[in-house]
Amino acid sequence: MEPEALQWLGWHYASRIYERLKATDNLTFSAWSIFQKAFPKQIDHYHQFHVSEREAWSLIPTQLPSMVDRLAKLDTGMLTFLCIRNFSLTVDHLIALTKIHTLAGLVLEHKNSPMDRYMPAINISHWARAVCENRAFRKLRLLVVGNFGLGRNAVLQGVSSFSALTLVGVHQAGEAGGKPLDSYGDWRTGSPQWLKEKIAAPDEQSPMSIWVNPKITKAHKMKLLYNLCIEHLQQPLITENPQSSISVTYVCSEWFTQDDSIAWFFREFKEGKTQPTKRHKDQDQHDEKNPDSNKKRKIRQVKKMDVGSLLNTFS
Repeated sequence: MEPEALQWLGWHYASRIYERLKATDNLTFSAWSIFQKAFPKQIDHYHQFHVSEREAWSLIPTQLPSMVDRLAKLDTGMLTFLCIRNFSLTVDHLIALTKIHTLAGLVLEHKNSPMDRYMPAINISHWARAVCENRAFRKLRLLVVGNFGLGRNAVLQGVSSFSALTLVGVHQAGEAGGKPLDSYGDWRTGSPQWLKEKIAAPDEQSPMSIWVNPKITKAHKMKLLYNLCIEHLQQPLITENPQSSISVTYVCSEWFTQDDSIAWFFREFKEGKTQPTKRHKDQDQHDEKNPDSNKKRKIRQVKKMDVGSLLNTFS
């Protein structure tokens, strides 16, 4: 079913399909994309999805192009959190992510893996250049780069050009000389003073405690870490009428042990440097007022179908 067909059905009918799909745990990322395009204001503010590669042990993210295409079409007022796990990522895969204008948090990780999944440091440099050239990642506050065999210097140097980036998690094993890296440019490891005061209170968490907590889903971890970024920028968290967001975890195999050897770096925005500004929500709305008569006749026929029949279009 196309978004236009749902719109002609009206929310009265479409909501019944939407609620049935949610209740039966059959609301896939593909189906959600259709509802989001047709009724962006009526559906829930937050959704999370787990997408598995069709070939369970494939190292190539074959669904990534279509996934990026859907996410790239989201309204700019949304936030997207994306976790890509257990794939052998090329520079082309990284550059493709620059099309997602709503990307707010990105986690790239995999289990301890053979050499063929390691990523050359030059890929980070090429990625950073593409981000600058395309003026991409204007909302990206959070980035985690797992065990890809990359040094922290290489990662922090490359992503320093991501203008909005505030918190970076990098795999910390294998540094030359075994010496811990405390800082790099504007990046500082450890908790800033405001966070030290915050985590002294009960139930408050640092990036590491959030990351290693086995009771928190990866989708929730990304949102909590993103909230720390907003607090670091001394911007108020939105609690009323929250911004719509989506979390997608894309994996090539279910078996996975999270990399807990992550060093966390907050960015210090020095005085005189312009902090990233919040983009205004895109107000463009497409109102199709004059569909052809054949489409109207077709939709009238669809409206006569029961909800059970309509659900089959999403199977």
